[in-house]
Amino acid sequence: MPVFPEKEAEIAVLAEPLFRGLLSNIPIYPNPPVNLMALRIKSLAYKNKLETSLAKKDCAEAAIIARTAI
Repeated sequence: MPVFPEKEAEIAVLAEPLFRGLLSNIPIYPNPPVNLMALRIKSLAYKNKLETSLAKKDCAEAAIIARTAI
């Protein structure tokens, strides 16, 4: 039995194939259970926030290393 992911990052990974699958099968799914553009926007916003937070984390770690090297 398939197990649906529970972690936010795992769920976010599913957004892209879900979006592409529904978009490429409009004749089969003319009224998808989610708004495709809203799904895409939320997915891209999540990815952007994640990348920004990782970049800030890297900067903070570099600053700590620079301080301890002095």
